Amino acid sequence: HPHVFAEARLDVILSEDHQSVTALRHLWRFDDLFSSTVMMEFDKNSDLKLDDKELKDVADTVHSSLAEFNYFQLVTQDGKDVPMVPPPHLMANFDNDQLII
Repeated sequence: HPHVFAEARLDVILSEDHQSVTALRHLWRFDDLFSSTVMMEFDKNSDLKLDDKELKDVADTVHSSLAEFNYFQLVTQDGKDVPMVPPPHLMANFDNDQLII
């Protein structure tokens, strides 16, 4: 997105024997400007913080909107696409005035 900046992190979770990948966990920390727009849109009680229900609404909205983009997760092995199971849900948090998904 040209007007949204995010710091991205990927954690690769391995099996106990370290022979296969069991999960990929993404963390996105969004810039202050985009985060403030999310605050304005989802802070339904206008207390300038997102409570648990409001954070869940943010996460659910992002989850549904990213589905058509495969959650920005494309995995290949030997040049072939690896089918992935979509995340059942996302988690949202607000820390230091930044949205974290």
